[in-house]
Amino acid sequence: MEFSYRITEADYLAAAKLRNRSMRKIVFGQVMLWGLILVCLMVLWTVVSSSAPQTAKSPDTQAQTAGDSSSSNGSVLPTRPVSALLFNLGPLLLLIAIWIFIVLGGRPFALRKAYRRDPQMRGEITVNITPESYMYRNSAGASAQFTWNLFERWVENKSLILLVMHTRFHAIMNVAALSESQRAELRSILSIALPKK
Repeated sequence: MEFSYRITEADYLAAAKLRNRSMRKIVFGQVMLWGLILVCLMVLWTVVSSSAPQTAKSPDTQAQTAGDSSSSNGSVLPTRPVSALLFNLGPLLLLIAIWIFIVLGGRPFALRKAYRRDPQMRGEITVNITPESYMYRNSAGASAQFTWNLFERWVENKSLILLVMHTRFHAIMNVAALSESQRAELRSILSIALPKK
């Protein structure tokens, strides 16, 4: 079966989402891990600060300290361990926030940049799918042929089919222009050659 298509930037982004649809689970697991690390650090800080040796104070010193720690209107100033804890954990919290932004927010920008810099993405792509192999060529001059044992699985949505290799490279096929009978033929070939996940 042979057909031709073009890949738009929207298709490229949709293919990345399709390829990494388990990304949310991974991100959730990593956020939970960082949250657990943060809680452990807070508990450790509390234990260390409470077990630190304290010098004995005379009654005059204790009264002076109590007078210094309250303001003129009677309100008590924040205690030092809390502010020290926030000061010490600030860099860690900032690092976690930057990491979340990179994983969740920066990825679409990187994908758009990769699409715009790759001349192979902007030309017409022709594929030839047989029960034995996948052949690819484009108008930019690239061509390749792969046997199915190099691929791990295939996934699809309404307009795209992705062939995922064991090396995590993936081939994008835009099937929006195919008829339902052509899609059924393509699915039957892929179902025989590869598992669908």
